[in-house]
Amino acid sequence: MDATLKVLEHCRKNGVRRLVFSSSSSVYGDAEMLPTDELCPICPMSPYALQKLVGEQYCKLYSTIYGLETVCLRYFNVYGDLEPKETLSLIDKAKSLGWNPIRAFADDWNCSTRQAKNPKGER
Repeated sequence: MDATLKVLEHCRKNGVRRLVFSSSSSVYGDAEMLPTDELCPICPMSPYALQKLVGEQYCKLYSTIYGLETVCLRYFNVYGDLEPKETLSLIDKAKSLGWNPIRAFADDWNCSTRQAKNPKGER
């Protein structure tokens, strides 16, 4: 938490107007609703998750008191182009056994080529 507060204080003291805070979906704990959205109950179940939630609250506090514009992004598991190839092998193996280890809730992944869509063509 010290690092988050130091960043927020630095922003306040130096006239920074906006801050993006990287939070985590872990603040939901073992969410019962899938896909999970912002309306799901918050139930952090680890020190990491609790720290992320407290960081979000500090951002809200600094927004209210000091006018620092903040946005908190709750990241879920992300899979991309640089992921180890072994991960794909494990996923394929699980699927061949009838397991469905991955639930995708976005449409930016092309499973037939296993490459993320990139509108600019950059890597």
